Amino acid sequence: MIQNDQLSIRLLPGGFSYAWGNRPAEFISLPGKDFVAEFEDAVLSRQELLRAWDLVICELHTSRVVLLPAQMPMEEAQVHFDFLLPEAAGEEVTFCDTAGDIAFWFGMDARIHRFLQRTFQNVVCRHPLCSLHSFWQTKVAFGTHAWMVADLSLAALQLLVYRDGNLQLAIRHDTSDLRNMTYLILNTWSQLQLDALRDTLILTGDTTLCSKLREQTQEIIKNVSTET
Repeated sequence: MIQNDQLSIRLLPGGFSYAWGNRPAEFISLPGKDFVAEFEDAVLSRQELLRAWDLVICELHTSRVVLLPAQMPMEEAQVHFDFLLPEAAGEEVTFCDTAGDIAFWFGMDARIHRFLQRTFQNVVCRHPLCSLHSFWQTKVAFGTHAWMVADLSLAALQLLVYRDGNLQLAIRHDTSDLRNMTYLILNTWSQLQLDALRDTLILTGDTTLCSKLREQTQEIIKNVSTET
């Protein structure tokens, strides 16, 4: 076995993708009504996925995520999660830690969580917002003004807001509509009372979306940049 052999799985709406090493990611569509059962069958029927990996990283693409203290006991975090996101009933809360005192707590179907733990020896569950924060927290220039990072894809809009060196907001919206993305960015900007002349909006992700969103947001926000 190759040392540090790592399998990456992404759970997405309508299916999942997997990849390792330099191999391109392969997407498996799961169009049926029982996503969990189909996911289990798809994994178990592919012997290439069942080898003894050093590490399996499962990234769950879901909008059901909240920021809570990293040291909060799991039982207490579950109570907060259920209260804040009642639509996620039946999901088992888990988290991906950050460098500070705040962690990204997100819900995963308990059946999927148990299946992953049964099937693989060393599984780490993550949320894409956690990965996004790990990348940007050392790249934005902290100062007296605030920064919003808007990560754009054909399936979702993810927002991070930093103020005074601290992560103030992290949220994911499952949307592919350009007008909706524009509204969500500007509405969040307004709700957090960010300064249209002083604060900065960074657009990253899909190149076409970034170009179109830059044109629209620059009508209101002075400092808009793209990082693709």
